[in-house]
Formats: sequence, C-alpha cells, structure tokens
Amino acid sequence: MKDPHIGTFGVAAIFTILMSKWIAFVCLVVDPEGWRWVAAAYVTSRTMQTDLICTWEYARGNEGKASRFFEGAGYRRLISAIFICAVILAILFHKYPLFMITLPISWLFTRFFGSWCNRKIGGITGDTIGACSELVETGILFIGAFLGTQWTI
Repeated sequence: MKDPHIGTFGVAAIFTILMSKWIAFVCLVVDPEGWRWVAAAYVTSRTMQTDLICTWEYARGNEGKASRFFEGAGYRRLISAIFICAVILAILFHKYPLFMITLPISWLFTRFFGSWCNRKIGGITGDTIGACSELVETGILFIGAFLGTQWTI
C-alpha cells in the first residue's frame, strides 16, 4: 500500500465485508453441509488471485511488493490452478453438481474486476488482488448461505 492511512471509506468497506461474512457464516452453521461452502469459498477465491496474476499486467512495474508474484506467472500456472480448484469443488460438491457453477461465476467476476482495474489504474496491484479475493469469497459464502445444500439436480 503506497498510502498506509485508512479513511472513512476504507473503514466502511472493512466493516461491510466482515459483517457480510459473519452473516453468511451464521447461516451456514445451521446447515450440516455448510462447511462445504466455506471450503469452496476459500479455494475459489485463492484461485481467482492466481487468475488475476497470470492474466493481467502489474500496475507498478517492478516497484511494488507484489511484483514477485508476477514473475514467471503464465497460463500454465493458471490452468493448473483452475484444474486443482475444479477437482476440489467436484470432491466437495459431488452430491450437488449444480453448485459447480461457483467457479465460472467467480471467474467471470474476476475477469470484469481485472478489466475495471486495468482501465482505472493500468493493471493489477497487491491491493486489488486482495480486494478481488475478498469479494469472491464473500459472494460464494452468500450464495452458500442463500442456497445451502437443499437444492440438487
């Protein structure tokens, strides 16, 4: 972070994300299969970090702290990360194949987010990678809290 100070909007964003996750967790602990959604949220959000790193340029060149993540990043790493994520999701949701949709939805969101960051600041930074991860994670937790595991094909 170039500027380590946090303002009103930063505090509001942190509060909103934390409260949203708390609400989703409270809903998920009621479902005996809710742990699957928590695991899926963490795995998928970390995979989307890899997607941003492997497909977008680093906005700060070689100056920033996240520049090392971009060294050697490419489509091979991205494909292997997505494959591993898909296998983990298939294991988690083998009884509920409808919920494998979380990976493509997360990927589409990450594509739009990366495009937006590229237009606004000329690429991706460590902060934007973390922000995208938090948004994907919270979104999947909310999908899990809303749908649960009662819906099957």
